[in-house]
Amino acid sequence: MQMAYRLKFKHKLKIYQWVLGIIIVLIAALTCYAATNEPSWIEHIDLVTVLISGLFVVISWFVIKTLQKFESNQDLLFNKYNELEKRVSHIEGAHEARMVQKIGC
Repeated sequence: MQMAYRLKFKHKLKIYQWVLGIIIVLIAALTCYAATNEPSWIEHIDLVTVLISGLFVVISWFVIKTLQKFESNQDLLFNKYNELEKRVSHIEGAHEARMVQKIGC
């Protein structure tokens, strides 16, 4: 059940990256459109649009990197959990074998 959630998160992360990419392209297109139209309806609106677009791109990049780091940490956690489960089941098997033979621990 846990592994299925991890796969769903991985797919959600890819969808989020694609949506963010499309939004970034649309903002870039709007910025180019605003920069080519003269005169501006508000003074320096072209510069403001470029700055807002740049901030959006930078923040989006950090969000994507954070989510990718979260995903890699989650993979590490699952690997450690699986290794621990193997070790505990080995110890349980040894304990059961000793208890069947009536040997003390």
